[in-house]
Amino acid sequence: VVEAAWHKWVRYEADGTYEEYFESYFKVLTDKGVKQRRQLVSSFDVAYNSTEFTLAEIISADGSVRPIDVAANSRAAIDSGQIDDNIFDPDNRELILSLPELKPGDTVHFVMHDVFRKARVPGSFSDYVSFEDDTPIVLARCTVDAPAAKPLQSIAVKDARGSGLKADRRSAGDRQVYVWEARDVPRYYAEPN
Repeated sequence: VVEAAWHKWVRYEADGTYEEYFESYFKVLTDKGVKQRRQLVSSFDVAYNSTEFTLAEIISADGSVRPIDVAANSRAAIDSGQIDDNIFDPDNRELILSLPELKPGDTVHFVMHDVFRKARVPGSFSDYVSFEDDTPIVLARCTVDAPAAKPLQSIAVKDARGSGLKADRRSAGDRQVYVWEARDVPRYYAEPN
């Protein structure tokens, strides 16, 4: 699998609530990739946020596009990862979207939308974005749109390999817009357990 491009866009407010869009294009190269990416999963906590897939489509190698019926192919479930941690919170859920008829050579394009209507710490915003994955990434971009009266206070970048992560900040009326971009990021290899 190769992440051709993804863009995470976040707009937060002074009270800590925020809205997020995540758009991705990834190409499946092998049968193993088909097995790994047969489903898209978005985790959420019903006490804090809602999530939905607003678009999903498969682009074949010949350029034809097969739209995915999101309503017919998605389901919400209790987050199964909780069992491994011996923790159970019925509010921790996963929205699972199945990608029928995915095959090697296909490119998957999807857009996910999250609304965080309640801040975990009122009046503050925090997030974590990784610009690396267990697959190579051609282009990754994150945009954070913040109120000028409450801009980001702490930004930590861990870039041990010197990947050339580019950062930009600009004013846009009563907002501050931060953009980070990485290109041609090699995959990481997980350490053995």
